[in-house]
Amino acid sequence: MSSNITSVDISSLEAEIASQTIKFNELRLSGQPLDDIKKSLSDLKKTLALARNAGKVKDKEKKTEESEISGTEKKKKDLLLLKTAKV
Repeated sequence: MSSNITSVDISSLEAEIASQTIKFNELRLSGQPLDDIKKSLSDLKKTLALARNAGKVKDKEKKTEESEISGTEKKKKDLLLLKTAKV
């Protein structure tokens, strides 16, 4: 259920970023001050990035654990191969 809320928030954030970008470009072309719109646009982009990465944190933790296990197994295999006699 939370993934539906997140997808709605992400799509609304993307729409808001698109509209703010259009306003930013219009102001930039007209030569008006950009400080306020630039700050709001960067805040929106940060919020979008956080919303997108909210579900990926667990995946990263799983991959890290898997790589640690596979890394130790690989080390054991390498040591075993070094110890075996080669004919």
